[in-house]
Amino acid sequence: MMMVSGIAIAYFFSIYLLVLFVAVVFVFWSMCRVKSNNKFRKLDQLRIPEFIKTRYLALYPEIEESKFNVIEEGFKDFLGMHLRYKTAYVMPSYAVDALWHLLIDEFNPYYQQLCISTLGYVLSHKAHEKHPTQAQITLYQAQWMQTWKSACLLEQQDPERTCQLPRIFRIDQNVKWKTAQAYELKKLKQNYMQWKNKQLTDLSSTPITFVESTSIGSFSSSSTTDVDTRLHDSNDSHISDSSNSCGSCSSGSD
Repeated sequence: MMMVSGIAIAYFFSIYLLVLFVAVVFVFWSMCRVKSNNKFRKLDQLRIPEFIKTRYLALYPEIEESKFNVIEEGFKDFLGMHLRYKTAYVMPSYAVDALWHLLIDEFNPYYQQLCISTLGYVLSHKAHEKHPTQAQITLYQAQWMQTWKSACLLEQQDPERTCQLPRIFRIDQNVKWKTAQAYELKKLKQNYMQWKNKQLTDLSSTPITFVESTSIGSFSSSSTTDVDTRLHDSNDSHISDSSNSCGSCSSGSD
């Protein structure tokens, strides 16, 4: 009888521990979700100061003033991609990249404060190599596909089945940027599916380590992604690399 009682007590105690564990996990998940939602809400409310807008339009007079809001929203989308999933991405828009450069080069204190307040860390910037090695090309391909995936998911689109380009991929055409990249929706989806399938069938290979978020880069003809062969070289002197494994994304922790 005592043995049966002991077994019953042990059983109910194990159930209690399981329920307690689930409750702790749920509370932790809820807190993280609230924190994430608050960050997205703050990002949504972000407005680039008027003096920065004025400087941007002075540097790029071909851009209509009414179009700056589109570029601003594209930059917020780029931050949102990092907020959704911290890894390295390629900047798909020359117009947004120009704003990114302007913030780093001429308004760096504001840029750092903006990153800290929205992301919790300073987002670094690095241009692609002009003459990339095969390993770098593979890395860039992965960054392009991660960018496509995250941009789609940010707008609640399926990267394999979406019927339209995410906003950040449409901006250059929208604002009539002089070197606008014309992306093909069908080709991007095909490239993404090919890349995804390769990841699933190549699990034994060395995992890709994402290093730095970059501007539009230059790929060789062996690349599986159709991108502009012009390199937008930043020569950025404000790169702030992380001490953790995600060197692209932070100079601090969440």
